[in-house]
Amino acid sequence: MARPIDFAPPFGARDAIGAPTDPRDERIEVGVAIVGAGPGGLACAIRLGQLLEEHPAVRERLGDVPVAVVEKGKSPGSHLLSGAVVNPRALRRLFRDG
Repeated sequence: MARPIDFAPPFGARDAIGAPTDPRDERIEVGVAIVGAGPGGLACAIRLGQLLEEHPAVRERLGDVPVAVVEKGKSPGSHLLSGAVVNPRALRRLFRDG
């Protein structure tokens, strides 16, 4: 069975993540950063919020976990290139109580 740890990249996290360069008062600390506000990124943020609501013990243990969705386009999902028809099944599952 293949495990991700068996295929670690040939560099460490310190090589890929630099020290912050912005002044401390201009930084935004987040618990989870999701890159991309397309359907996948937004679904991830929504589901994470749902999981934290469903598991109050975990939410309490983690404390405040701000979630940031970062999008480089002018609007959410603006870099999507698709002419596909969306199957609403995944959205129905995500919002099953609605």
